[in-house]
Amino acid sequence: MESAWSAIEQVFASLRGKRKAAKILAFACLLLLWNQEVDLRTEAFP
Repeated sequence: MESAWSAIEQVFASLRGKRKAAKILAFACLLLLWNQEVDLRTEAFP
C-alpha cells in the first residue's frame, strides 16, 4: 500500500497540470478502493 502511495506522490511531483493530476488521483483512489473490495470478498468467501 505504501508503494502505491509513493508512486502517486511521484506522479504529482512530476505533473504541473491540476486537471490531469486530479484525473490521475481519482483513478488511483478508485483502483485502491477496488483492491480493498476484492480483498474483503476473498476474506468473506474463502
